[in-house]
Amino acid sequence: MLTCYFSGGRFLHLYRIFYKIHGIVQLQAGYLNSVRKNPTIQLVNSGLTNAVECLQVQYNPHEISYEVLINIFIKQINVFQLNCQGSDVGTQYRAGIYHNDSKHKQIANEILSTLQFNCKEKIQVDVCSIANFYVAEDQFQFNKMEKQLIS
Repeated sequence: MLTCYFSGGRFLHLYRIFYKIHGIVQLQAGYLNSVRKNPTIQLVNSGLTNAVECLQVQYNPHEISYEVLINIFIKQINVFQLNCQGSDVGTQYRAGIYHNDSKHKQIANEILSTLQFNCKEKIQVDVCSIANFYVAEDQFQFNKMEKQLIS
């Protein structure tokens, strides 16, 4: 199994992108690259953590590739919005693809560069390394949000 991380709006929006995709083994909501340890939703929303709401995606690379996951992600978000997704406004909702190795960084940058080449507007999706990941509160985990996803 491999792990990757995506941000772009609230947890529920991110779950809606990924929860039915074949090859994904587990989804976990969390906060990425926080300057404070163990942040909560209230602290993240205050802007004091520089953290982003993200989804940790564990996937089977024999069933789905990292490239396919990125392409699914960028087709489901507004790649031109800076520090927001729709009505979710704030730096904690910025769009991003996060990596923990140089290969994933290269793949993400190549996909976004190709997209940018074909667009007039500036792509506002970060490609960043992972400094830390903190699991979000229980109410934001998939098993607690599943009913909202179905509706």
